[in-house]
Amino acid sequence: MIEKDNTIVVFDIRNFSAHRYQLGQVSGGGTLLTNLVISILNDAIEILNLKDEEFVHTHPKPHFLNHTGDGFVLIVRGKRSPLVALLWISEFRVRANSKIKDYQRNMKLKFPEIEKKLPKLDFGIGAHFGTVVDIKFHNFTGQNVGVLGSSINVASRVEQTTKEHPYRVIVTKFLLDRVIEIIPKKHLAKFNGFWTDLDKHCLRGFDKPRRLYAFKPGFHKAWMCKD
Repeated sequence: MIEKDNTIVVFDIRNFSAHRYQLGQVSGGGTLLTNLVISILNDAIEILNLKDEEFVHTHPKPHFLNHTGDGFVLIVRGKRSPLVALLWISEFRVRANSKIKDYQRNMKLKFPEIEKKLPKLDFGIGAHFGTVVDIKFHNFTGQNVGVLGSSINVASRVEQTTKEHPYRVIVTKFLLDRVIEIIPKKHLAKFNGFWTDLDKHCLRGFDKPRRLYAFKPGFHKAWMCKD
């Protein structure tokens, strides 16, 4: 079934493979990284559940999260999903940053020799708004649900552009325009400072360049004080 009104968020942990390989060579190393991933995934769900209490989730289907090893794809559903997703991103990035810093401190404490030779973990987030197709397919334990759509590929390509910029979070103009439609006009001026125009980018696999914007930290705190 084709589902409209979806905001797609792609999260990726930088330098994950190098850490996974090196920590896999020592006793207890793999657990340290596994616990980080589990904690980040749990935070993703917890924060969105809290957002659903503020913005009642009326979409007939639940949100969707698909873990991808060193990251995940999150589908936030509903007409207000652009705003909900950006509030989610704003809060999630704070927690992810804190969890990664804790991980680095534990690395230095428990595996100092490995910590010295590895680049530090970091992350990138890309987001877009569009249509997705829900699919069902057989698995060894029954039937699974998945999602497909060009909008997911766009969000993934946008996430990759974070490697080219000093910004951890980048969104499409199409998503930003949807957010601006939702925010009450009397509050718009307060949020203008959270966007930085990064001009148009050619995304791999797509003919037309897309205008992208960096999304700065603190949006969720400003929203809490909007009144």
